Amino acid sequence: MSSIEQLGTDRWRARWRDPGGRQKAKTFTHKDFADHYLRNIDAAIQTRTYVDPSLGNVKVKDFAAKWMTAQGHLKPSTRATYERLDVGARVYSVCTQCVLMRRSCHRQQKAQVADLRFLRSRLSESNR
Repeated sequence: MSSIEQLGTDRWRARWRDPGGRQKAKTFTHKDFADHYLRNIDAAIQTRTYVDPSLGNVKVKDFAAKWMTAQGHLKPSTRATYERLDVGARVYSVCTQCVLMRRSCHRQQKAQVADLRFLRSRLSESNR
């Protein structure tokens, strides 16, 4: 069951319970936005496609470290190349102001993509 409540004159809180029974909430500036959001949440819960919005609160550094450890299929030479180029430090330095992945700004994401393209070209040159 979901609900909307007014907070002051210009804020609205949408509340719902996730499939695990935990109460969740998000605030909006317009009641229509809150209503639309809740309709989507309710539909996702009913179709079993619900994903907790707080799962996007992952630090870029933590995500990158976890990703690197999950790359068990990499050849030792490829892993050594990644470590030699210090891929992690480059990604972290591009996104120093970006703490959460879901909150990274478009300019930072473009810079990351450009940096990763540079790294890819360096990797292909070193493998020749």
